[in-house]
Amino acid sequence: MTTGILGMLLSVLAFAFAQSQGSKDAPTSSAATNALATYKEGVRKLNEEHERKLDALRQQYIKELDAARKTALAKDDLEEAQRLLAEKKRVEVEKTPPGNGSGLEILYAVHGVDDQWHDVTTRVRSQVKDAHYHYSGPVFSDLPDLSPNKHKITVISYLFDGKPYLSVVQDDQPFDLPKKTIGPSN
Repeated sequence: MTTGILGMLLSVLAFAFAQSQGSKDAPTSSAATNALATYKEGVRKLNEEHERKLDALRQQYIKELDAARKTALAKDDLEEAQRLLAEKKRVEVEKTPPGNGSGLEILYAVHGVDDQWHDVTTRVRSQVKDAHYHYSGPVFSDLPDLSPNKHKITVISYLFDGKPYLSVVQDDQPFDLPKKTIGPSN
């Protein structure tokens, strides 16, 4: 299982790195450089507009889920109310697909050791604030300890400003992301 998870992380990292590299045969003239800058600025503006519209849709969906949950609670349908609450929480931490923006984007995160790993991607994504993630200690201590008396490792594959990175840290070491541990040089 370890090989599978690490292999997948490395594959994602390699793909993201390949996507972030420009062609060595790209035109270098002033006109081409200006055209590329204009294009990138247009794409950035479209992405921002898309993000605003997507956020508005997401907020409307959350409002409708809240209304449906109130209705379920009024009918004493606690199971449906719990499902609606879980969906609301999922939508609240949902982000746009990786690689579409700037700042910190968590691709995948696991916590464990040897062949015992927990997927903590959603939890890590939900703790990103202002393009920053801070780990200060045993945040994952509530997870079942599948390997007692062993230090665990947290592995996070992420993008920062569109560039891929990989962070591998022992569970008793505080760290912050973005931290460029492995990735393309600037």
